[in-house]
Amino acid sequence: MGFAVALMNRVDHLTASRKTCGGQLLTDHPPFGLVDVYAATIPTCRHQPTLHVPYQETVLRISDGLPKMKDMPKEMGGSGELLPE
Repeated sequence: MGFAVALMNRVDHLTASRKTCGGQLLTDHPPFGLVDVYAATIPTCRHQPTLHVPYQETVLRISDGLPKMKDMPKEMGGSGELLPE
């Protein structure tokens, strides 16, 4: 089943979302050579998270024992700072 996709070109990334509902499908981050594909969009994907980024912006606190990054890892231009769970 096909669907229409809207592309939003930002300064440092490109986001693809469904035109009908606005649900995000992926975000391309060219400065990092990274495409962020949302696991929920791939029914056969068994997602195993390893950390949370950027956690300082969260509105839903998660107590799962995984590292919580303030913004992004240093390797991706962030502070690399960890926040308490």
